[in-house]
Amino acid sequence: MPTILRIGSYRFHFYSDELKEPPHIYAETPDGECKFWLEPIRLARNKGVSPHIIREIEKLIFEHQNIPKRCIKSVADMLKNLFKAIKFYCNSRDRTFNVQCILAKGWLA
Repeated sequence: MPTILRIGSYRFHFYSDELKEPPHIYAETPDGECKFWLEPIRLARNKGVSPHIIREIEKLIFEHQNIPKRCIKSVADMLKNLFKAIKFYCNSRDRTFNVQCILAKGWLA
């Protein structure tokens, strides 16, 4: 679960195994965790976070919304390229040659 941003006692993160869901971010607080959809920004789930803190977190997400979108896209692109490279490697007879090809194509750069 990569941490995207820390502001005060809040930690904003996402789970890399949830990339097939619409863009979203989690906010962890000392009291609990909440999940927000990013397009449009709205609360998806709340576990133990007070309404006052929810509003504060929602405002922070709105102010910094480009950061999680870019991070999620970067991780999704990296995983897509990794799977492409693995498939290319597995479908080849000359493993050494293909590792060089994968690196040359920039898939794992």
